[in-house]
Amino acid sequence: MVSGTDYSTQYSNNVNAGYATVTITGKGNFTGTTTTSFYIESPPEVNNNEVDANNQESESNRASNTTSKKSASDDSLDSFDKIKSFSLKKGKKSLTVSWDKVDEADKYEIQYSTNKKFTDAKTKTCKGSKKSVKIKKLKSGKKYYVRIRYRQSNYGIKTYSKWSKVKKVKVS
Repeated sequence: MVSGTDYSTQYSNNVNAGYATVTITGKGNFTGTTTTSFYIESPPEVNNNEVDANNQESESNRASNTTSKKSASDDSLDSFDKIKSFSLKKGKKSLTVSWDKVDEADKYEIQYSTNKKFTDAKTKTCKGSKKSVKIKKLKSGKKYYVRIRYRQSNYGIKTYSKWSKVKKVKVS
């Protein structure tokens, strides 16, 4: 496929840090349109320290710059982290997953599996206003591995948190 001949691309909001989109449209024998979003990170802070001819930082600058600075983008990444803790309550062929509500969450995804690598996992999705969900029709006597994450939507762009740590429970 050749750009300009077989397809065209159109970008929007791709100059500054933040969310941007690209739309790819097929031409000729290739039809259809797809749009996807991506995130542009802020550039790292420039260190304007004095350097000598050998590119060595001066002794005075090394001493004054021992503390690291955290950029604004670091704060936003820290706040969009995984769910720190959740609890599991086993029931008869069921389990209840409970967690602390995250204000920014639009939805939660709870993934459960009998395999700790989640190769045969099933996912249950619920609204962001919920704080627990009951998973039914499980096999009695089996161990289930469970993890949870939340989704946040900004300007139509869906972003997911990292998965929580995995917990296991044996269903009765």
